[in-house]
Amino acid sequence: MKLMGLSLPNAPLFTNIDLRNSSEKYDPNLVTRWQQQQKTEKVRNGLYLQSSHEIHGYWDWFCLAYQMYVPNYISLVSALRLYNFIPESVYAVTAVTTRKTKKFHFRNKLFRYHHISEKFYFGYLPEEWRGLTFYLASPEKAILDTVYLDSRYSDPDWIHEMRFDYDEMNEQINRETLNIYTDYYDSKVVRQRIDLIFKAMDGCLH
Repeated sequence: MKLMGLSLPNAPLFTNIDLRNSSEKYDPNLVTRWQQQQKTEKVRNGLYLQSSHEIHGYWDWFCLAYQMYVPNYISLVSALRLYNFIPESVYAVTAVTTRKTKKFHFRNKLFRYHHISEKFYFGYLPEEWRGLTFYLASPEKAILDTVYLDSRYSDPDWIHEMRFDYDEMNEQINRETLNIYTDYYDSKVVRQRIDLIFKAMDGCLH
């Protein structure tokens, strides 16, 4: 796709830096003109979406989420829903980041970024989708991030209220990996919460 002499192949999302790097004749007013012509849409400061790029579902939102607040990886309820561990649709896109906790809105979608320390920033893999990349927590790390960041998982009744699909969890979660991850956190509280999850998976919680 060419816009005002700048070639942007396979770049549904782009930044001002991308434009500067693509041409020696960069004009900072180009983006404003493209917005006026409805060729591009501002996602947040410095990040733009080509209007021709349609957003169809979760994976498109995840790619957008990654570019909005780097670094991050999709986790928490967004990952739990993607893995079919929980039954409800999820309004917000949830991610984990080493930066400050933040939230943004774009096209009536809420993006939540939850801070964790660099020590616990692991357990995710890159995913490719329509020429873009985002990072996704493994099933084990999605569960661990969830119980680590939400104190309600100390309550067996709350776990019951979540209506987890334990068949899916038992099929997808590697307990040895989850135990190794949990031990690395070196936290009695986190271990207790994970043990409650295991009891629920074994049908022993209620």
